[in-house]
Parts: sequence; structure tokens; C-alpha cells
Amino acid sequence: SIKAAKILACFQFDSDIGSQGIKKVQPQDILELSNTNGLIRLMAPDGEENPMDKYVRFKTNPGQWDREMDQYGLTHDEQMAFRKYLNVSYGVGISQEQLMKSLMDENICNFSLKDANTARKIIGKKQMSKIPELREQILEQAKSPAVGRYVWDAIARPQMGYSFSDIHALAYSFIGYQTAYMATRWNSIYWDTAVLVVNSASLEGDEIDEEDVEAREKNTEYAKIAKALGEIIDHHIMVSLVDINKSDYGFKPDAKNNQILYGLKALSNVNAEMIEEIKAGRPYTSIKDFINRVKVKKPAMISLIKGGAFDHLAAELGCDDPEKARYYNMVYYLSITSDPKKKLTLQNLNGLLQQGI
Repeated sequence: SIKAAKILACFQFDSDIGSQGIKKVQPQDILELSNTNGLIRLMAPDGEENPMDKYVRFKTNPGQWDREMDQYGLTHDEQMAFRKYLNVSYGVGISQEQLMKSLMDENICNFSLKDANTARKIIGKKQMSKIPELREQILEQAKSPAVGRYVWDAIARPQMGYSFSDIHALAYSFIGYQTAYMATRWNSIYWDTAVLVVNSASLEGDEIDEEDVEAREKNTEYAKIAKALGEIIDHHIMVSLVDINKSDYGFKPDAKNNQILYGLKALSNVNAEMIEEIKAGRPYTSIKDFINRVKVKKPAMISLIKGGAFDHLAAELGCDDPEKARYYNMVYYLSITSDPKKKLTLQNLNGLLQQGI
């Protein structure tokens, strides 16, 4: 599933470039996942091959790395010196450690630890004014001109955009693997719901105390909810409408129907106190039954009806079609809460004609 880039919110790989990296590299294990974490951050020097594409090419055809080193004029011993640090990444210098170890190798540049660390900082922090001086230092201290050029072109220059350390990339990769495991070990609807809850800044009622409720009431972020829902739907994950008998405070997994139940708190004008009252009175047999037992203000009731909360409870109103239920429920509610018109004027004429009355 990781290789197919189908895990929703797989840690560090849920962006376009992360998804592209997974699809291209097709990592087989944690180390390759770590390499991918580093590769998606590297930049191609102007007009040159992207490090990720180069990695895939060398991985698929190892002989192409041999030919590249031959073209640089590296001797057999020099090639073996580089292989110690680049074999793990098929000849592409991905990490800060690969840069430092190569520079410190007596058969490559023989840098001191201090100088190698300084080089890492110059490149990693994009200290562009110091780059020319560093390049000269590498070329001067390299065991041969060919070695100097190869260190610069194959390891140092691609890292100028941004490079990870091995421990950083590896730690991220373990977290990515764990998210993928949780998403696939059980029905994925549980993971998808968790992602929606986090991304929409939603909360489950059982997870907050009474003192927090009031503060959270004022900070329902509807824009975040809408954005998070859009992302979920784009991944073809089913999100049901609100169900007055099933929906919880926040979004909730419905494994039986392989969908996410919409949360009551995500509706406007519906507060935590009202939700607790709704939950305490369940189950409800119809909108009439609900109105008789739960006192809800008109704005909240309209939100519940529009949100589909009573779509499956319209039989009492003579409607067995859930798609038409919302209309029946709304007509019924407005009919019992709106004062009937006692007098008509010419201002009402256009509306009457439009309705065919």
C-alpha cells in the first residue's frame, strides 16, 4: 500500500512530491523508505537530472553508476572509496552523513571532522557566499581532480536545496511505516476517520472535560472542517450525512457500512449541551418523536434537517424515499413552527403566480 501511494496521510508522503517519490522509487524496506524521504527534498542543479530520477535509474541499471564513475575518470580504488558511502543509495549522495563521511575519507578529501561539519552547515543552511570557497577547498584537498569533481557533482551540489540527516530520515520513515500499518492492519475506515478528526480540528465529547467544552464551542473551525472533508472525499472515502440516532459528537467510523459518520458538532448552531441531550434521548422514531422529546431552537433544528439527520425517519410523514425525506421533514417542521399567513397583499402576487396558486 505504501508503494502504491494509497495511504491517506502517510507521514511525510502525503504531499504531491511525497506521493510522486513513493511511486517512482517503490521502496522495498525501511532503508529505501528513508532514502525516499531524503530524495524528495533534494533539488536538481539547473538543467540536470533530478536526484530522484537518477536514483531510480541507477537502482534499475547498476551498470550506469559504474559508467558514470568511469566517465569522471575515477580509478578502481577511488570508486571503491565512494562505494563505501553511496552503495546504500545506489550512487546518489542523499544525506548529510554521506557528505561528511566522504569528505573525511583519507582516500577522498581527508577533511577533519570540524571541516566536514562546517561544509555540511554551509550547504545545509544555503550560505551561498561561502559556497565558492568550499568548492575550491574540496577540489584542492581531493585525492585527485576527478575525485574532487565527483564529490562536488554527485554529493555536495544536489544537497544545496535541502538535505536530511540519516537519523532524521530514518525516524520519519519509521513513523510513516507505522501510519501505513495502522491504516492497513484494520479496516481503513478507522484510520481515515482519525485523519479527518485531526485535520478538521474536531473533538470527541468523551475526550474533553466540562471546562473545555465552553472554550471549544467558540472555536469550531468550519473552514478546516470543509477543507478536511474535501480531501477525504477526493480520496473516494464515503462520508455519510448526519444521523440523529448514530452520529456522535465528532466524526465516527461506521465499519459496517464502510463509511464515516458525520459529527453533530460539525453542524452550525449545534452545541455540546444539545448533543448530550440528543444522545441521551435515543433512539428516535421520527422527527415528530424528536421534537416532542428534545427542545431545540429553530436555527439548530434547521441545521439538523438540512444535514440529513432525519432522512431515514420520514415514513411517519408518508415518505419512504430517503432522497426526498429532507423536503418532507423541512415542510413538516416549518408548518408547525411558522405562523400561517392571515392576509394577502399585492406584494404576494408574484409568489402566488410562481407557485401556481
